[in-house]
Amino acid sequence: MKLLYFAWIRERIGLEDEDVTLPPEVATVGDLVTWLSGRSERYAHALAEPDVVRVAVDHVHAGADTPLHDAHEVALFPPMTGG
Repeated sequence: MKLLYFAWIRERIGLEDEDVTLPPEVATVGDLVTWLSGRSERYAHALAEPDVVRVAVDHVHAGADTPLHDAHEVALFPPMTGG
């Protein structure tokens, strides 16, 4: 699965994107965020407030309970502001 990181999430993790193989216990977006947070301090810092992080699964906004079983791409980004 391709993971894409944007804005301050990208800056804190230090990567624009990466390909990962998810462990079987990672079935939803919420599971993914929890799993990523445990990978290193950089991920934990970037995802310290999971309610603030926005996620899109295959270009569709997703909630914590969105399943990942057929997903090809997951993007993580901060809330957008407009003006």
